[in-house]
Amino acid sequence: MSRLESPAFAAAGLPVHAAAQLGAFDTEARLPDLLPAHAAKYNRDILATMAAVRDALEDAGIARGR
Repeated sequence: MSRLESPAFAAAGLPVHAAAQLGAFDTEARLPDLLPAHAAKYNRDILATMAAVRDALEDAGIARGR
């Protein structure tokens, strides 16, 4: 995570105290079970969200498919 120092973010005037930018995202590394044909249907934001959900489930000890 890095600071949002881009002028575009400063000019937006968003009332937030914390935020993050998504840097490089390797779909194949983060979602190895997702077929490339399926990955192509989603934008990078959705794929990153899917990876975050996968990480959260794993961290919580919830087995896949349960």
